[in-house]
Amino acid sequence: MKNFFIYLIIVLIFSQQLAQSQEIKDKNVLIVWGGWEGHNPKLFSDIVEKWLIKNNANVTVSNSLNAYSNFEYLMKF
Repeated sequence: MKNFFIYLIIVLIFSQQLAQSQEIKDKNVLIVWGGWEGHNPKLFSDIVEKWLIKNNANVTVSNSLNAYSNFEYLMKF
């Protein structure tokens, strides 16, 4: 049991450092939302968009799958 907690602490420290090293500043992010309204896709999209903008990402939001139809456009992300 003691070894389990030691491994758990090591994994948590490593994952925290990895998460902090993943900067999204100035990255282009495409959010495509849609689906069953009961899942509140627009609300979730808005929350994620606000968080990304707060972290200085370049965000594009679409509620259509047409965003996936242009390869050159997708290469920007």
